[in-house]
Amino acid sequence: MCDARQERFIVESERGFSLIEVLISMVVTLIVMAAVFGLLTRGQRSFQREPEVADLQQSARTALDLVTKDILQAGAGLPPEFPAFSRINGAGEISRDFCHVANVVQANLLAATVEDPQALNQAYNIAVGARSTLDELFVLLRDRLAVRHPGLAGS
Repeated sequence: MCDARQERFIVESERGFSLIEVLISMVVTLIVMAAVFGLLTRGQRSFQREPEVADLQQSARTALDLVTKDILQAGAGLPPEFPAFSRINGAGEISRDFCHVANVVQANLLAATVEDPQALNQAYNIAVGARSTLDELFVLLRDRLAVRHPGLAGS
């Protein structure tokens, strides 16, 4: 009798999973695998995009370094009698209407192609109408350059 109970206990403990249990475990496994696959796909896309972003940032850094170098060297080596770049007269509070390069280029192109005789030998204002002081320009340039050259901050 003891042998029959032992056989029955062994058979019941080794009977396996039902079809519903197997299907539920498969669905749970599929959901987990889909989530893992989605994460891996997003990670792979980011990994593939990263070199492009790094190249773009490096190009921007190189361009900023060139512009910074040019601005820092602007006026270097000019004679002292050329006051436009060698020194600022006064306290830098005098304001002017500084011209944008595109305005100057457009004005020169128009002047070179003008056909109206009344427009010849005339003076034209090509500025934008907004006044700026040298102090304001200095602060603007200093703050922009201080991002790459922290020693310039607050100078």
